[in-house]
Amino acid sequence: MIVDDEIINQEILKEILSKDYEVLLAGNGIEALHVIETSVAPISLILLDLNMPLMDGLTLIREIKKDEKNKNIPIIVLTSDEVFSNFRSLRSGNLKDNYLYRSASPCDNQHNRASHVDQLIEANGVRHIVNLADNDDKIKGYMAKDDFNSEYFETLFNKDDLDNDHVDALALNMNFESDYFKGQVINALIAIKNNEGPILIHCTEGKDRTGFVCMLIEALAGASFLEIEEDYMMTYFNYYAITKAFEEVKYNTIVDNVLVPMIESLGGGEAIDVKNTDLAILAKNYLLRNGMSENDINGLLEVICQNK
Repeated sequence: MIVDDEIINQEILKEILSKDYEVLLAGNGIEALHVIETSVAPISLILLDLNMPLMDGLTLIREIKKDEKNKNIPIIVLTSDEVFSNFRSLRSGNLKDNYLYRSASPCDNQHNRASHVDQLIEANGVRHIVNLADNDDKIKGYMAKDDFNSEYFETLFNKDDLDNDHVDALALNMNFESDYFKGQVINALIAIKNNEGPILIHCTEGKDRTGFVCMLIEALAGASFLEIEEDYMMTYFNYYAITKAFEEVKYNTIVDNVLVPMIESLGGGEAIDVKNTDLAILAKNYLLRNGMSENDINGLLEVICQNK
């Protein structure tokens, strides 16, 4: 069975496989579950896209693994530029769809991903970038290299719009507890509030610094712990193919030893049960404690959330 919301991808794969196999098609996870349930013959293999409407690929994997009858169906994930670039929209809580994006770097090409990210941000109409990894001099150094091929990023970086920078280069360190880190996080959120979207948030891989800032935004916007976990762990799937369905011990180790302490740090040293606390209040208090005003927080929520 091919599960992909892109008709052209379905047609190409069906053309290749139908000579030797009976091919079933589904455009999202919900359709796929229906096909599995109603198929007369057992499904021998699933080719699966991850980014689909209604029910995405990872959710479908979880649903299949819950079913004793079907949990052993082999699944091959179809890679894409979005996976390779660790690129996706933030959708948790009450966030607007397709307003905030996160990814690997569109300018630092050390992992050969920058041009792929660049194409995605152009395709999704990104108008402002919050770069958590670099300062302006480092960015200029990337742009001077022979392998730099991110024309859209370069356009944004060099764009002079009434002295309004379209790339905020904040150069965060990796110490979540440092005053410098906290101050730059506030500057990142002020930049998001003050600039027109869609907006990209990135560091080098889009994992740690981006993970912290996106976790904070998601929590502030009312996301549950599970929603934050799913978005955070998507990066570990994109880079290392780690999923709870296939590598539960490794998955839970990352959540417990990386994500949970990150969320706990919002409490300023207080003991917190992150899975059962009000994360929106926790995030707001973190911002207030580190210098963001109530007006700026409310202004940020008006910009990034639906019906706020």
